Amino acid sequence: MKHEKVEFRQRLDFGQLISYFFEFVKYNWQGFSNAFLRYNGIFILAFIGVSYLMVSGYFGLINSLNINGSFSSEYESYTTTVFAGLFIYFVLLLLVTAVNYGISSVYMSEYVKLENTSQQVDGRVVWKIIKKRSGSLALFMLLLVLLSIAWLIVFVILAFIPLIGALFGYALLFGLLSWAGVSCMAMFHEEMGPADALGYGWNLLMSNFWKCVGVNFVLGIIIGILRLFILSIPGIIGFFLFYLAVEERSLEITDTIFTITWTMFVAVATVVSIYAQALGQFMNGGLYFSLSESKTNNFLRSKIEQIGVRE
Repeated sequence: MKHEKVEFRQRLDFGQLISYFFEFVKYNWQGFSNAFLRYNGIFILAFIGVSYLMVSGYFGLINSLNINGSFSSEYESYTTTVFAGLFIYFVLLLLVTAVNYGISSVYMSEYVKLENTSQQVDGRVVWKIIKKRSGSLALFMLLLVLLSIAWLIVFVILAFIPLIGALFGYALLFGLLSWAGVSCMAMFHEEMGPADALGYGWNLLMSNFWKCVGVNFVLGIIIGILRLFILSIPGIIGFFLFYLAVEERSLEITDTIFTITWTMFVAVATVVSIYAQALGQFMNGGLYFSLSESKTNNFLRSKIEQIGVRE
């Protein structure tokens, strides 16, 4: 569908960034969703399997508790299942987060390069670029993990300061999210190395820190509300089944239907959260282009140079 291009390469204020983000998602959600499902299909199946491990292991632990409070001989087996499921889940989540950071960033980079908005970004081109830069993406995510650990340590320390400490800690969190998103965008669009991209992203973040924090905060609330709304239906079904099991005082809560229901809920909740995170990266992509243009004016100069030039 042809539409007027959503152009982030200009000086945009807070409200314009939010508005442009929704315009971008409006025209690109279908093409991006196709790419998301195509390249996350195997991960979705993996999450279903891992979710089953965690759910079946958790309910197995409950059933292994005897009436006198002691555990049956199956306790260790179920414990191993739960911890194995949790470990695989978080490793898989980190991998998928990295992949979708890349998908969103490359998709937006390719969109910016389009001249004809009746065309859509080619998902195959997106995946080709991600595979080419997979090493840089892996190193980038490793650096983000280290930065996240550093933020967690600072947050724990700040937690001892009533109210102000928590507010400052969350401001740092949204700043970190913005820094990560802007840097990832720079890494793919400018073909920078991970360290150089983080350095460039830091400069952009510091050039307008509170705008970056505010945009991520507002968008986080909006996407969070939408995510809760989507998950409310499977959540209600799952808790209703749990209520029935408790009412009937059934110890066999690992019944096949019950386990499958909760497995699908955990898997769906994970996939929805990953998709929301991928959409959120578009906002940081918009921040990258807008803040970069404010510093360099490259796009404006290119437009001025085209004035009077005949094709």
